[in-house]
Amino acid sequence: MEKHKAFLQGIAGENSALTTQINQLAQSQTQPQDEFNTAIRQCLLKLYKTIIQMSQHNGHPRTPRSKVLDAWKSLLQPIKALTQLPFGDFLTARMLLYLAMGLRAQRAFEKNVSKAFSLRPDFPLNQMDIAMDEILLEALGRVWIESDSSETFDWVFGEYRVTYWRVEDKETEEVQRHYRIAQALTPVELASLDPIGGRHFVFAKKHELDDADDGWWAPFRGSIPGDHYERIRSQVHIPDDDEVEADEWVCKTVGTDGPIRETIDCYIVNEREQRNYCTGLSYFPRSLQFILDAGRIGQPLTAVKGRILAERGLSYAGMPPEIRAAILGYLDRPFPHAYLSKVDIVKAYAPFPNVSSCSECDQSKQTCPAKSMYIWNVPLRAFFVFHRTKTNIGVLCKYGIDCKGHHEDNSWKISQEKDLNEYVESIVKDRCGSTTTLAQVGLAPASDYTLRDEVENEKRTRRLFEDRGPLEDSSRELRINGGLWGLTASMLHNKILLGSWQGVDESSTCLTAAEWALGRCLADKKCAEAAIVKMHSRCDRC
Repeated sequence: MEKHKAFLQGIAGENSALTTQINQLAQSQTQPQDEFNTAIRQCLLKLYKTIIQMSQHNGHPRTPRSKVLDAWKSLLQPIKALTQLPFGDFLTARMLLYLAMGLRAQRAFEKNVSKAFSLRPDFPLNQMDIAMDEILLEALGRVWIESDSSETFDWVFGEYRVTYWRVEDKETEEVQRHYRIAQALTPVELASLDPIGGRHFVFAKKHELDDADDGWWAPFRGSIPGDHYERIRSQVHIPDDDEVEADEWVCKTVGTDGPIRETIDCYIVNEREQRNYCTGLSYFPRSLQFILDAGRIGQPLTAVKGRILAERGLSYAGMPPEIRAAILGYLDRPFPHAYLSKVDIVKAYAPFPNVSSCSECDQSKQTCPAKSMYIWNVPLRAFFVFHRTKTNIGVLCKYGIDCKGHHEDNSWKISQEKDLNEYVESIVKDRCGSTTTLAQVGLAPASDYTLRDEVENEKRTRRLFEDRGPLEDSSRELRINGGLWGLTASMLHNKILLGSWQGVDESSTCLTAAEWALGRCLADKKCAEAAIVKMHSRCDRC
């Protein structure tokens, strides 16, 4: 154990020294450019090798989990310091993604925890994930601003390989390629080293496949509302609805989007129920959502730029007007997102507020800011603020992120269903205009969520809510928005309606857990969900 502790202390010391080196490098940018770039690459290589080294270290069973995580956290210091360098936000973001892959591969601590420990506010895996997510989110926000809201973030998606290589293999071209990729200084350089980028999809007609084809093909059932960003980002043509017939098209995934979509599996031991279950803690939940939102916001501009380039090329080639028009008809049209096009996403994706000790009251009051609970409402892209009662029950505050605490009366409380509806609507109206409705931004219930035919209901559920394939991000957005019930009903029931049908003598509904809340820890999330459910009286949907 002492040997392992010494190893961890050595890692922390090296990271502290590397932070100092990066700070000095940022303050003395007077050396020749080649030497300066070489110095930056050396820093990136040190970080990359340290991540690999830690991911492969077996550790010691008696070393506390907190000590191991402290060593991992020490990597955040030099990674944050990279923001001072040219293309620093790009460098910081990429090293964070490598760090996530290293954590995913690590073997130094057990990921089996008790249910009680997993619900603690200081649950270390939660705190590590949130710290990484917040640093990445800040870097992405600055890149988005500097690009004048045109950055595509394609460089975020990719393998980000972290693995052990034998000594005799380290000089091979394959291994050296990964080292060079880790030391890329700009998005352009990265694209030249790793042109594959993230995953893409291959489409085929089922009858064209022979028996020798592998089994990774999955049915493709057509478009999903709001899938314009994924279609414009796809490297290949995604079949349109008029091309898709029942069970005709199939697709499979090639490549990977890497750590931006990955989770770290945590095995929770429930001794009372005598069972274990696995939960995936996302490394970068808000950062991924920010990137997807940026893509949806940028889709109209990307579509217009593509059309302008195509028109110039076709005109230069001397194409007749009618042929030009026919070709341009196949290009993606601009589709402004009903909600996100009105949202300043950099402002909306503010960091989780810091909760510090209170200097105004001698004892903890119910609405003291030090006791406030901040929950990220995923579909609204906004923070909800809850105050806790003496029995640790959450109550939603109407002042939201602007809450100063220490309320003198009870006017702050949102404790009724109608008040919740009005609060959600007020957020949408504040961002999109006073006449905007939830239906106009895709947050209202479907008008016909209960169908009369079981087969049609199953087809709808598979097409809209199947969580895989080329349109999975649009499918996920439909789910987090509440599914067929819409946002507020989904929050009040803590369920998402994926399907519903009513026959003459039979009926059925398909439900899954709600996905609207993201907290600092699992305990906060559960407390917030329970507070919203408590507002609701029983109805025919319950």
